[in-house]
Amino acid sequence: MPLCPTCGDREPEPLGFCPRDGTALLPDLLDGSRFRLLSKLGSGGMGTVFLAEHTALGKRVAIKVLKAEFSRDPTLAKRFELEAIRAGRIGHPGIVEVNDLGRTSGGALYFVMELLEGQSLGALLQRERFLSLPRAVGLLTQVCSALEAAHLHGIIHRDLKPHNIMVAAERIKVLDFGISKSAGLVPAERLTERGDILGTPEYMAPEQALGEAVDARSDVYALGVVAYECITGTLPFRGDSTVTTLLAQVNDLPEAPSRRRPDLALPLAVDRVLLRAMEKVPARRQASMAQLRAELQTLVTGAGAELSATPAMRGTLVHMKALRRTGWQRASILGGVLAGMTVVVTLAWPAHRKEDAPAAPVSSGAPTSSGDAGRDATHVAAGGSKLAPVLPPRQSEGRPARRSKMEKVGDIKPNPF
Repeated sequence: MPLCPTCGDREPEPLGFCPRDGTALLPDLLDGSRFRLLSKLGSGGMGTVFLAEHTALGKRVAIKVLKAEFSRDPTLAKRFELEAIRAGRIGHPGIVEVNDLGRTSGGALYFVMELLEGQSLGALLQRERFLSLPRAVGLLTQVCSALEAAHLHGIIHRDLKPHNIMVAAERIKVLDFGISKSAGLVPAERLTERGDILGTPEYMAPEQALGEAVDARSDVYALGVVAYECITGTLPFRGDSTVTTLLAQVNDLPEAPSRRRPDLALPLAVDRVLLRAMEKVPARRQASMAQLRAELQTLVTGAGAELSATPAMRGTLVHMKALRRTGWQRASILGGVLAGMTVVVTLAWPAHRKEDAPAAPVSSGAPTSSGDAGRDATHVAAGGSKLAPVLPPRQSEGRPARRSKMEKVGDIKPNPF
């Protein structure tokens, strides 16, 4: 009997739609008879992940299905296909394996992934709040290795966060390359315009929040935020709204982990590594995931104590003091926001509605939901105001005033990925 992609119930064949929500039913068998849908693992605003079985091999897999109405949108369909292609071509054990791509008889796009057992790092943090330093480093260095492989293929993730990292037996898998950026795309294939903002505000690099060009160092920033959350149990920035969170990412300085959690007696080297990863200027961060991995490893090998007094650390502290002197800019930006120009954040699909259970099979793409809306704000669209410029510089006669960074933020529309 066909499955409803919204509620997961099975309905009689003649109906063709779910009597409860009107959603078009998916056929029981996909791609002729290769895959049989068994049950729903999770769903978001734009699609659903199912537990399925390869009928010939008897192997269980996870299938992510994009709703038919969105599958008909050329841009959204192309993004969905690219997610499968990019994840599939990396070929790293720390990245979810994608095996197949196709369409249902009703026209909905789907791709087939390996079925993972475990839970998301987000679920783990919800339950345990924070991780011991050795455990956190053990997981984070694996993420570094996975993203290093992605970067070598020219793929920038752009939405790294705990809910996109699966953990099973202390091994990780990085998921959801739906809004990833490929350096190999030709201009005609670009699916976002300069100025679009894609990602999750709490983990977003400043240049990404401004709609500017991103590279591997943008993922370094995001992983720095994830590391901060794993080690301290708190996010470095969490505003009352998406806009204030983005403003904090661009303007505010993170509190040193050792000061945020003095009860944990964290070594000063932790401050150095994490604060460097979260530098506002990309050139001041670790240059690659390999470099970040090496620095994280020193935190548990004993070599990290030597890092706290290096010239790089002293330079970081001087830079932070200089940034504090620009506090008036932050106030002026916020005043501009209240003045009434428009910003909406394009956020990543899917909206997590089901939390993954610790020991149950969980799809590599199964959306998970956080009881704390602030932690997984990807699926909340900000609306209603435009970011105004920072106080414009004094204008000389005959010369136009320079535009501030925040004016570069383009209109942001709901993004299914």
